[in-house]
Amino acid sequence: MKSLSLIIFFHFSIIQILLGDNSIPFKLVNNLIIIVADCDHSTGNFVFDTGSDAIFLNTPKKTETEAKTFNTLNGNVLTKLTKISCFKIGEITKKNIEAYKTNLSNIEDFLSIELAGIIGAELFNPHSIFIDFLQNKILFFKNPPNLYDYNLTNNIKFSMKLGVPTTEVIMLGEKYFFIIDSGATIHLISQDILTAIPDNFQKLDTGISIETLENTSAKTKVKYKINSFKIGENTFTDQNCLSNDFSFLNENQNKTISGVLSLTKLSKQGILIDFHRMKIYY
Repeated sequence: MKSLSLIIFFHFSIIQILLGDNSIPFKLVNNLIIIVADCDHSTGNFVFDTGSDAIFLNTPKKTETEAKTFNTLNGNVLTKLTKISCFKIGEITKKNIEAYKTNLSNIEDFLSIELAGIIGAELFNPHSIFIDFLQNKILFFKNPPNLYDYNLTNNIKFSMKLGVPTTEVIMLGEKYFFIIDSGATIHLISQDILTAIPDNFQKLDTGISIETLENTSAKTKVKYKINSFKIGENTFTDQNCLSNDFSFLNENQNKTISGVLSLTKLSKQGILIDFHRMKIYY
């Protein structure tokens, strides 16, 4: 979305750095992270999405009054601006924050669950977030935890662009910028990359559609296997991706966005997003 998530070690006590008993459970549904949150004293399921910088609230009807247009991977979506008096996740409480109403029925159909909305990672900045895929819980920290406690040995530098984490990806010696997204079920690659370095991809027979907000007009995307790509010092091989057009994200931008990295595809153990040091550990 357009308006659209050491080595240096510091040894902290877990008791000191945790925000109280601040961990929340989540479940993976079709590789999307689903958490329960309280919005103005109404509890519901939310998609936790580092690839978004806003909160979207599900509304049963398509938005007729435009407050803000979001450019999604499927096209433009009209949303209606609203205010949330109190938003609570675990022990984290945010008051008087903006959100956008839009219809999420297509994502509900994809997940086969009722959705209250989508939560962007910007809500938690500058806290550190550890997504534990082994125990299905998310931990929130005021300060980065001791990485030895979580056996996290790899790291990715990122920067905030368009309100979301982006990082450098190397393919066949060429550098590209990708959004890091916990709300993506598969990697997405610009058609420009597929054309520029075709030897790094194998076209697969199967395709897939992607669901984004209330727009369901996108055609089925072509599916590819990526032979290899590098992030920092780490190389990934034989991972699947879909082709996608990212031209709408790159108007008047200094960095060209060439794809989306699915966090759930990078690690089976867990991901730590450190907004203090602008690194992701896994």
